Amino acid sequence: MAKAKGSDTMSEVSESGTSACTFNSRREELQELARTLGLSSVDLLQQDRFRVNRRKMENLLLEDFEFPVII
Repeated sequence: MAKAKGSDTMSEVSESGTSACTFNSRREELQELARTLGLSSVDLLQQDRFRVNRRKMENLLLEDFEFPVII
């Protein structure tokens, strides 16, 4: 299997499962989230996806631990 270009530096969220059972449980989770957020319908939820440079993200996180801010 060929490795995708840039796959070592980019992360992507993946979801597994395509059964009806998985769909129903996912729908129930979304309904609970909508209720928690005070929304009247799951249809009002929106998902945004974006690419993240993994190395930059790791560096940002590591910098916070190396130089903690004391307030």
